[in-house]
Amino acid sequence: MLYSGMYLIIKKIKYDHCEDSYRVVAQDLDSTKALQKMDAYILLEGTDENTSYSMVKYDDPLVLKKSA
Repeated sequence: MLYSGMYLIIKKIKYDHCEDSYRVVAQDLDSTKALQKMDAYILLEGTDENTSYSMVKYDDPLVLKKSA
């Protein structure tokens, strides 16, 4: 379940023969903890030239309603 203000850790794998792959590997409500998780993924899994990690903040979409 996604919460407003949640930070998502995204793993991107670049391929030469097909479209790139994106996967949410972790999430957290605290930006500091999310950054620590991202650093841990980079340290444990390592990265090569085709793999990268990024952190994005997820916010609920703005829903406009008609007023009476």
